[in-house]
Amino acid sequence: SSPSTSPTSSPSTSPSASPTSSPSTSPTSSISASPTSSASASPTSSPTAIPPTGSCATINPTELIVGAQLGTKSMCIKFQVRTNGRFWVDLNDDMCTVYNLGGSYGGSVFSRYVRTDPGGIAVYDSTKWSGTIQLLYDTSLSVPTTTSLRANTKRKTFIMTVTVPSCA
Repeated sequence: SSPSTSPTSSPSTSPSASPTSSPSTSPTSSISASPTSSASASPTSSPTAIPPTGSCATINPTELIVGAQLGTKSMCIKFQVRTNGRFWVDLNDDMCTVYNLGGSYGGSVFSRYVRTDPGGIAVYDSTKWSGTIQLLYDTSLSVPTTTSLRANTKRKTFIMTVTVPSCA
């Protein structure tokens, strides 16, 4: 049978033209007016920048000493975020002044570290005091800072937030 030049209702089983070795249109030297729908660059292998604030799932160093204020009482708190870690309070060192001037830490153990929950919340529990410390980071800081401390002396519970310059 001879080839037909009129359209048919069903497609043919073989292509009607042979492929060429060069593109059918040449690239233009001008920028297009509308963006493309696909990305022009491949993903990078390097990570994106760390956000300036957030919570710490882990923290290193695992021991921190920070000044804290509870009502009108200033104190120095030392805590460890690790297995067998402890939570100490020194009621005689106003905002860790003695410690920061080179003195030794003189606090008493109030609680023991249990675990760190999602959101960077270190959990402490003992027969003396129980509570949590939320661990946050803020890259604009240069030293760890207690951003809040609340306690219930009747129930012997505490909730504290400490912000560090970096989790690492």
